[in-house]
Amino acid sequence: MLKPVGIDVGYGYVKVFDGQDWLRFPSVVGIATEATSFSGLAGSNKTRALSITVDGQTYNVGEQAVRQSTFAFRSLSQSRLEAGEFKVLFLTGLAMVADRPSVSFHVVTGLPPGLLYQEKAIAQLLKGEHRVVLRLGKEVLERSLNVENLRIMPQPIGTYLGEALDARGQVKDEALVSGRVALVDVGHGTTDLAIAEGGEYVPHQSRTVPVGLAAAQADVSERLRRELGIVREAYQLDDAMATGKIKVAGQPRDISNLRDLSYKALATKILTEIHSTWDVGTVDTILFTGGGSKALERFLLPQFPNARLVDPAQTANVRGYYTWAARATNTFPPASQGTSAAINHGINAR
Repeated sequence: MLKPVGIDVGYGYVKVFDGQDWLRFPSVVGIATEATSFSGLAGSNKTRALSITVDGQTYNVGEQAVRQSTFAFRSLSQSRLEAGEFKVLFLTGLAMVADRPSVSFHVVTGLPPGLLYQEKAIAQLLKGEHRVVLRLGKEVLERSLNVENLRIMPQPIGTYLGEALDARGQVKDEALVSGRVALVDVGHGTTDLAIAEGGEYVPHQSRTVPVGLAAAQADVSERLRRELGIVREAYQLDDAMATGKIKVAGQPRDISNLRDLSYKALATKILTEIHSTWDVGTVDTILFTGGGSKALERFLLPQFPNARLVDPAQTANVRGYYTWAARATNTFPPASQGTSAAINHGINAR
C-alpha cells in the first residue's frame, strides 16, 4: 500500500505532512565533515540534530547545518536543479515520515507557477527508489524510499485544495469551487500569483515573482552590518525576523524598526505586482498564503476588502497536497469513499 505524503520544499523551510506528523525544518544544507564530539546537552527535538546520507555523501540539514557545517547554504536559485540541495531536502522529509525500513510513497508536491517547466526533470530526479541513511541525533535509520507516484502541481493550488476540501477530501466550500479565486503565496524566495476559476487552475493568469522574504532578510542583514556593525548571514536571521530581536554579546537587541522598514518595502513591491497582474475587482476572494503573507499581513490585507489570510499560512500548501495524495490512495475513512462529482470534475489541479 502506498503511503500518501504532502511535501513542500520551500526556499525557507521544508514542510511535510503524512496524516499524522507535521514536520518543519529550515531549507539549509551543508556537507557533514565529522561527527559532533559532544552533544550531551542537545535538545530532544528530532529536527534539531539532523543529517542524511544520499548517494554516498553525508549532509547536515536544517539547524544542524547552520550549527555544524563550515559551508552551509540556503539556495535561492530559480532552478531547483542547479544545486543538489533540493533532492537532499526532499528525501530528508520523506525519510522522516518513513515508519518502516522500506516504504513506497504517493507524493504530492508543488513548484512555483513560473517554474513548472522543470516538472519533468524534477520528476525524473525524484521518482524511483532511493536508499538513504537518516541520523536523528543518536538514532541511525537505514531507509529505502520508493517514490512510486509523484504529482507536481502549481504551488498555491495546495492552499486552494486545503481550503476547498475538508480533511476527508470532500468539498466544504462551494463558493471557492464555483468562484474566481486569487491566491497570493508569499514564500521565502518567490511570490506566486495564481488564479483558480470554476474549480480549475488558470495558467495564463498565474505567474511567479522572484522576490520573497529572503529579500527583506538580506536587506536587514546588510543594514545590521552597515549601521550597527553586526555581521550575520541571512539564513541566521530566521528567529530575529520573527521576533524583532537579535542577540549581541548575550543581550537581546531590538531590530523591529529595521525589519519593518524592509517588510514594508517588500509589501509595496508585492502589491504593485498584484495590481499589475490582475484587475482585483473581478476576483471573488483573495487568499493570502505562505509564511511571508503571515509576516506581511498588516501591510497587505488592509488593501483588499475581499482578502483573508489562510490559517495556518505557512503550512497551507502542504495540507492541500496531503489531502490530494490521500484521495488518490483512498486512505480516508469509509464515510468519505463515495467522492462527489464536484470533486471529480470541479477541481482540476493541473
